[in-house]
Amino acid sequence: LAKQTINYLYGQPVTPEIFAQAAETALGEVHLRTSRHRATDEYRSEMIRALLPRTLAKAAERARASQPVSVGSSLVD
Repeated sequence: LAKQTINYLYGQPVTPEIFAQAAETALGEVHLRTSRHRATDEYRSEMIRALLPRTLAKAAERARASQPVSVGSSLVD
């Protein structure tokens, strides 16, 4: 669980800069590994930097619109 990231986001404005910093905070909390068959830790880091801000922005957009997300649906279109 990314407790530091959650605590960082709590009460912050909804901005791309905040979401980018949240990704960096998350990277400081997780232990990424390299897999010969899947992905390197560098690739996984870049995916967190790219996808976490997009996911947070989409979640904020849906929250503003009071648009529920069903279980199993994609947060990022």
